[in-house]
Amino acid sequence: MNHSDSPLAIEMHAVDKSFREVAILDEGRIVQQSDTESLRRQVKQFILPRAAFETLRPELQLLDLRDDGQRVAVTVANAPQVEPLLAREGIEHRLVDLNLDEIFEAYVVGKKTNTGNSACRPEAELAAEET
Repeated sequence: MNHSDSPLAIEMHAVDKSFREVAILDEGRIVQQSDTESLRRQVKQFILPRAAFETLRPELQLLDLRDDGQRVAVTVANAPQVEPLLAREGIEHRLVDLNLDEIFEAYVVGKKTNTGNSACRPEAELAAEET
């Protein structure tokens, strides 16, 4: 089944157009509740150099992290605070607006540490710790 054809994706598409407020549940508990426009403003993906990510990491409310070694795609819950920080530091980046399905996925499927907070670590770091 194609991800975009899944019942969840179809439901989220309907939510995208129908509701003003959503709640995101993970394992039966609400992890985020917001009006859809605020959620779209707050949650964005930034693609930036890995070195810049390491510098900015403490400032990011990470939901998900994709790392290819040189560049990282970080999904954050504090985009309005991150954008001016990137500009001030002169960090080259690309901003990606997310739909509600992608935001839901970042909150629920995104990589989480075992402390329960939203901090994420690259897969390479996790693999190195396991050896």
